[in-house]
Amino acid sequence: MTHRLHDGVLRNEHSAILPCRSCGGSMRFDIRQQEMKCALCGRSSEIEARPDTDGRLLATQEFVRPAPVWTSRGAKPANPVGEQSSPVPAPVPARGKVDKEFVCRNCGAPQAFVQSRTSINCTFCATPTQRADVHDTETSEIDGVLPFAIDEDAVTQAVGQWASRQRFAPDSFRSDLEVISARSVYQAHFSFGISCTTRYTGRRGDKVREIGNDKSIQWSSVGGSLPITFDNVMVAGNDGIDHTILEELGPWPASSTQGFDRRLIAGHASHTFDRGPKECLEDARRLIDSDIEQIVESQIGGDYQKVTNRSTIIERVELRRLLLPVWLVVARHDGTDFEIGVNGATGTVHGERPFSRINIALNVLLAILVLAALGGAAFFALSQNYQ
Repeated sequence: MTHRLHDGVLRNEHSAILPCRSCGGSMRFDIRQQEMKCALCGRSSEIEARPDTDGRLLATQEFVRPAPVWTSRGAKPANPVGEQSSPVPAPVPARGKVDKEFVCRNCGAPQAFVQSRTSINCTFCATPTQRADVHDTETSEIDGVLPFAIDEDAVTQAVGQWASRQRFAPDSFRSDLEVISARSVYQAHFSFGISCTTRYTGRRGDKVREIGNDKSIQWSSVGGSLPITFDNVMVAGNDGIDHTILEELGPWPASSTQGFDRRLIAGHASHTFDRGPKECLEDARRLIDSDIEQIVESQIGGDYQKVTNRSTIIERVELRRLLLPVWLVVARHDGTDFEIGVNGATGTVHGERPFSRINIALNVLLAILVLAALGGAAFFALSQNYQ
């Protein structure tokens, strides 16, 4: 199986290395204690939280009207508002290939930074080294950090609990899944605040009477315009990782985000952006589309809803550039490795797993039996009413 999370060099990865004032060793952010700790002498120091303006969006970029329109169902309106392209937040400049040779400060072995990699471990003694000439530039793109709250032991426990709930997986996967490696990585995300207006037409159905399968529904035409605001729509700005896994790790506790502090990422890998806001906004639009559908159906009301046409106009976009904590886990079952992601703030787990045809068949059969039992009970109750 190909490891998209772990094989090769992920672009724009670095790890903040901060020296210990007592022994010169490397300080790192200790997740369990939520403080800085030296790996050599054990010296620790507290981190005073920097407020993230109470979670408000730090950078605001507003679309100039006419704003972009997308239609999710039915034909576009006869006179859609704004088909022209509109200004979007300026993309983050891409970092080109960089090669820099140096000598390991511990063993003296020759080393080199390749492409956009800004931190490596010595191939001889494993001493971590970071490029000081690019670190400040890269981190200046970040507005806030959501610190890790789940340590490696808790990650192993969370993965085991997640595996035990996979009903369609083989029994051995649910009981014997083995965590091979777990790596703490701060993934760069855009947090979008989107204000939009949705115009819709459809039909509302109200039940007049219902006896068994005999339903009488009164339908009426509906339509309207609905302003909708979404806060903290998170979209990954990195390449080289399965975005489906990251999307399923939400929601993220945005209220716990802190202002950027190098100490919070010390000792943990982190990424800057490979993709710009314009590209990521397309992903954000896709993520909110199903929510808009549900909001429109709720607005229509009644017992049944049919949306025939729906178009949405984006009016305002706000964004923050955040680092979100993710554990990238490789777990092994029956000689096969599976990629699993764990939300480093909440412990939510999502990843690859095998499927058992036997367990799927058994669950389908169980569902059929339950539905049959419910149908029999309903038929019995109806027959009793006619007696």
